[in-house]
Amino acid sequence: MLRVLAAASVLLLALTGCGKDTPQGPTGEAACTKVDAPLMDAGTHYDSEPRVKIPVPAGWERYMGMDAGVARLAIINPSLTKKGFTPNAVYTLDKLPGNIDASKALKQERDGLEKTGGATDLVVTQDTVCGLPGQTVHYTATVPPSVGPHPGVMREAVLNSGNNTYVITVVLQTTDPDNPVWQRDSKTILDGLQILPPANPK
Repeated sequence: MLRVLAAASVLLLALTGCGKDTPQGPTGEAACTKVDAPLMDAGTHYDSEPRVKIPVPAGWERYMGMDAGVARLAIINPSLTKKGFTPNAVYTLDKLPGNIDASKALKQERDGLEKTGGATDLVVTQDTVCGLPGQTVHYTATVPPSVGPHPGVMREAVLNSGNNTYVITVVLQTTDPDNPVWQRDSKTILDGLQILPPANPK
């Protein structure tokens, strides 16, 4: 059962403060980590949006039930379902007006994960994704309550383009974190997340 997929949208928060552009190193495909899994193109609504691709390991499949709203792409692995919960990975994109400092945007995401998303026990690692400033957050998810506490991981990156700031988020959740297939596949999805600059920045 995909009870938690709708809750993933809660993690996408409205960031309001403005700041300075954050200098970014080399970005693009050459700065992304290569993994042994095919990439699924999430597509864009506008050519000013970042182009995002998600690794899809064997056994994972596209889930169409969240295509409306902020969630842009969801994949699931039904073979790993346990306790009525199907492991999933959900990509969301937030477009914010102005050039917001990446560290501020990422902190606001963490705050929202706790206050709005009900997450606890956050363990935060600052990192880069395809050369973009980002973070990886391991946490305990409590939404929806019917599932019970279960582990989640959120990887994010911030891209300043034109007069906008984009927050790219991928959230993965499971109720069977010790499953070796989950451990291998979730690492592949997180490590291989590909974020490319917009086709037409503006």
